[in-house]
Amino acid sequence: MSNDLDISIYTSFQAKPSQKDRAFAGLNDFLSEKCRDFLPYNDQLQAFNKDNKYGFAYLNKIGCMPLDSDKAFYVYYVRINGDLNERSCRRNQYEFAKEIIGLSKIFQWNAWMVNKGKEWTISKYALFIFADEHNRFRFSLVEVLNPNEEAPKRYRRYTFFVDPAQTNRTFKERMAKPWTSFEDLKDAFSVERLSKEFFDKYKEIYLKFVAAANDEPTTPGHFKTAFPENSDKAIRDYVKKMMGRLVFLQFLQKKGWLGVKEGDAWGTGDKQYLLHLFHSKPENNRGNFLEEVLEKLFFETLNIDRSASGDLADDVLSSDYDYAIRIPYLNGGLFDKDEADKLTIKFVSAARLYQELFDTFERFNFTVDENASDDADIGVDPEMLGHIFENLLEDNKDKGAFYTPKEIVEYMCQESLIAYLGDTPAIRQLVQNQDAAEIAAVDKPALLEKLRSVKICDPAIGSGAFPMGLLNLLLNVRSALEDMEDTSAARVKAKQDIILNNIYGVDIEAGAIDIARLRFWLSIVVDAQAPIPLPYFDYKFMQGNSLLESFMGVDLSRIDPISGNYRPMEYSNVANPTMVAEGSATKQQILDIYDEGTTVCSIVFDIRQYYSEAHADKREKLREDIHQKVLTFINKSVDNKFDITASKREEIKRIAAEVKLGNAPFTLWHLYFADVFAKGGFDIVIGNPPYVSTKGRDLNDNANLEDAYGFADDLYSHFVFLGYNLLNDNGIQTMITSDTYFTTLTKKRLREKILKNTLLQLVHWGHDIFETAMVSTATFISQKKPPAKNDTLKIIDVKGRKALSDASVFTLKQDIFNSSINGAFFVPHKLNCTINDKFLKKHAALLAEWWDKIVTSQKTVSNSNDLVSYRKNLKTGNCTLLGMVSDGGVGLQTGDNGRFVGVLSTSKIAKRIRLSRVKKLQEFNKKYHASFSLSDSEEEIWRLFDGIKNNYGRRAFGKGYLYRIVPDHLIADVHSLTEKEKENGITSERSFVPYDKGDKDGNRWYLETPYVIDWSEKTVSFLKTNSGKKGAGMPVVRNPQFFFKEGFCYSDIKTFFIQCRAKGISVHDVASMSFFPVCEKFPYYYLITLINSHMTATLIYSFLNNTPHFQINDCRMLPIIVPSEEQLGKCKELFNSAIAIQKDYFAKRLDRTMRDDKLRAVQDKVDAFVYGLYGIETTDFLNHTNKVYSIKSDSLAANQNISDNIEDEDEDEDQVDAADDFRN
Repeated sequence: MSNDLDISIYTSFQAKPSQKDRAFAGLNDFLSEKCRDFLPYNDQLQAFNKDNKYGFAYLNKIGCMPLDSDKAFYVYYVRINGDLNERSCRRNQYEFAKEIIGLSKIFQWNAWMVNKGKEWTISKYALFIFADEHNRFRFSLVEVLNPNEEAPKRYRRYTFFVDPAQTNRTFKERMAKPWTSFEDLKDAFSVERLSKEFFDKYKEIYLKFVAAANDEPTTPGHFKTAFPENSDKAIRDYVKKMMGRLVFLQFLQKKGWLGVKEGDAWGTGDKQYLLHLFHSKPENNRGNFLEEVLEKLFFETLNIDRSASGDLADDVLSSDYDYAIRIPYLNGGLFDKDEADKLTIKFVSAARLYQELFDTFERFNFTVDENASDDADIGVDPEMLGHIFENLLEDNKDKGAFYTPKEIVEYMCQESLIAYLGDTPAIRQLVQNQDAAEIAAVDKPALLEKLRSVKICDPAIGSGAFPMGLLNLLLNVRSALEDMEDTSAARVKAKQDIILNNIYGVDIEAGAIDIARLRFWLSIVVDAQAPIPLPYFDYKFMQGNSLLESFMGVDLSRIDPISGNYRPMEYSNVANPTMVAEGSATKQQILDIYDEGTTVCSIVFDIRQYYSEAHADKREKLREDIHQKVLTFINKSVDNKFDITASKREEIKRIAAEVKLGNAPFTLWHLYFADVFAKGGFDIVIGNPPYVSTKGRDLNDNANLEDAYGFADDLYSHFVFLGYNLLNDNGIQTMITSDTYFTTLTKKRLREKILKNTLLQLVHWGHDIFETAMVSTATFISQKKPPAKNDTLKIIDVKGRKALSDASVFTLKQDIFNSSINGAFFVPHKLNCTINDKFLKKHAALLAEWWDKIVTSQKTVSNSNDLVSYRKNLKTGNCTLLGMVSDGGVGLQTGDNGRFVGVLSTSKIAKRIRLSRVKKLQEFNKKYHASFSLSDSEEEIWRLFDGIKNNYGRRAFGKGYLYRIVPDHLIADVHSLTEKEKENGITSERSFVPYDKGDKDGNRWYLETPYVIDWSEKTVSFLKTNSGKKGAGMPVVRNPQFFFKEGFCYSDIKTFFIQCRAKGISVHDVASMSFFPVCEKFPYYYLITLINSHMTATLIYSFLNNTPHFQINDCRMLPIIVPSEEQLGKCKELFNSAIAIQKDYFAKRLDRTMRDDKLRAVQDKVDAFVYGLYGIETTDFLNHTNKVYSIKSDSLAANQNISDNIEDEDEDEDQVDAADDFRN
């Protein structure tokens, strides 16, 4: 194919009808280059353009393109009337493409007769090429997402817009390769690949900018001296904002708004303005580009109203042109100076990086419209800003911020609006298809009023995905309902109205708020034909800690400071301090409320004035006035907190005075959004709150949450509670979160909160929704009102499906979750319903009576007499709980495994340690300029490594490195140990005993541990004496009463199947979830068999714990059937079969494939046995569930070997959750 695509493509689209054949010929040449089997022909489709329905000059089916061995697709060429641009006729052309491709007679066409007997079935794709007389064209690949289903069909379009006046580099690069398969075709039109390419390059340049800034000289004015405190983070923040501004300007120059010649219209500007501006500086002076050029562009041009001078730019910004140029005034605050911008900063070393950044902008196609899930331009769209935020956010994994996929955003936005308007078929058609045909004329005014007045908030807005989705949805739905003028001015006005009156957001990250504002500004820029001053969003999208409306223990959520049932009149009547009193109030209290009400009213007034103020200086003055009034409000609240000392009161005031807008540790919801709460709260709260655990968080943060909510939990749980607090009565909350609240005991409070309201939908997405977050997710949609008795909800199980449309949908009464096992939210397929029906009442009764008595090992011991009596009365077929017939818990945490733990000399790990010790010592010698060498004696090697750790730190060889290889003559016979030796340690040299460290690989049924631990009298004394002490390397001894007992254990890191195995006589560690039978009716082999069954796996996943970690307390809740002697005999046969297979495998008498096949056969028998034991008909479920949950070898027998880990997870005292009773 020719590299000059202008010849092969552009010249094929000529305006004159006489040259029509030439156009087809040129296009045919191009398509033949793409695919050598391309079948050209000319089939006119003028019937589809009857009465000029679509506004096309003519349209033709010009050929068939076979790809792969048996699939092909059609290619259509359409000449449009008038001019084609990036946004013109998009929807019209998409609707035409759907109509054409959706026709069954075309869809089923077979091309076998055309090309020497080859046969192809027409695939689910079609290619459309729309062109105008100026050689501009839209190259669209349209895919049918559900080709094998009955109508309505679902489609997705991928588009290149190509203009000969532009570089079109993205298009050229993508079209340079031939299409030999459908994979090649999809890759050429892949938005995801382009987005990743752009982000990877953007991030690379960002890191170079940061590195360059850090390498700048330390002379005055350079980065290091400009940011004396926390300069590294300050530099990163500065670079992010600077690059974000430049990305925004890249979209503006795409609109033709930069470098417009004086007297010419907006839109005719230089679309490479930034690159030309950079090149206008002499090469030897580009080190001052930031200081002399960009700052002038940002802060003295884009931020200044220059309409009186015709928006003319300074000479510095137009030196590359021989005429005066115009630059628009944008307003909006994007180019207001923040504290960093006010500094004098030189960035000499960045000159080459600006060149690289602008070159990157030139390489990629930028499209100003945000892509929809079913319609995407192949280019960098404003949504990319969201991906940039996600990936460049400081410690984004720690903050739990992840970008929600577009399809899910659209679904949640639509369903939220449907719930708000009232879920009827007509409303669904209106919201989902923007079709108002079924809406009665008499109902339209009320619906429009609801749409105009709706108040929507995302309390963890991130980069604004949900508010942006709702902006576009509200615009389209309102357009469908009212006769909105189809002009850019009308769309701009409508968007501004929606943003300023309907949408709000808060985020703890100032950078996220910057990106969200950028996207909303761009959404207005998209439709504007000429630059307009952009609105200010300072008090619409705000930085703050959404979860707290208090500061240092002072509640700031109340407008009135009085404790009790008093409230001031509406703010509009604040001049009249009349109180509505349900008791009595002092005169001073009434005056306090009057004063505070006046302050609040004044703040609300100032905020409204701020939005309309055009002068930067006056805006800055208003901002400072608002800040001072907020401080007055806080101080007044502090003064009315009588349970703190005067000195504490002054300390809070002093610290509060240092809090700046953009760095607030709280959010004054009722103050900043007073207009919303005057009407009861928000109508819709929607979002994707951060997935952050309480573990490892600042203790002050947890204390603040406990003070505000009465508990401290994962942050998403608090956001759900916050959502209900922010809503008005009947408001809608829609959240996508981790699905851990479905089952876990620690989230029961959250489930109860949701069930106190009306649950409308539960969508289980499952894993892999977020590219960078390994978490299983779900969306719930809830209405803030008590549920009625017969209220139903929809449950959609998307887990494991490719699309929402493929998911199973269930409708059931909400109260089923009030009476489910463990109060779990479960997917109600037949198996789950059967399990719930059979065991709910029994399980609930047992938990109600016994749970408090077995919740910890300590509780079990203190209630042992009651439990012994209970067990004596158990009969065959009775149902009990695992925690009532066994006991257990986690074990020892040494604090320094390298010091105490070794491996058997005959183990595979020993071979690896022998090699690694040489390497570790060489690395150490090199690092510390030492000359240590290894001895042939194991004891001397241990002393060497111990000594180095004592002198250089216990992590001198890495965290938890194991280096002890223990010979047989040092291994104790555990069967002959006395009780005293087990408790206090061994005095002889044979002091090493088996150490069960759990099993990260989760071997099922059987494993002989290769680990041993030094159980000498000296070691045991150290462990017991120092247990629980603070300090590096200190141990924690848990549940020593279970040491040296036989039982069973499982890996807390679970797949679908639990990985349970026999546990020999040993000491076990903190990672070993270990149990020990305490009743002969329930031998260990019976309990292991039950736990390893499919039935138990289903019960655990659906009702007890759907997270990757299955803890001791979860296991205690398992319902256990009392077996008969006959059932025990059958169970022992199955258990022994599995043990024998595993032993043969570890002895290398079976390879892995043979082992897996044999275990699979045993597993089938185990599942049938356990289902029968629990009274569940296996024929109904086994075939079905084996398809749903694939039984893989790694879940039947785990990975082929125990981990060869010699870098051991060695928990420190600061990593231990000593209060975690669920592990005791």
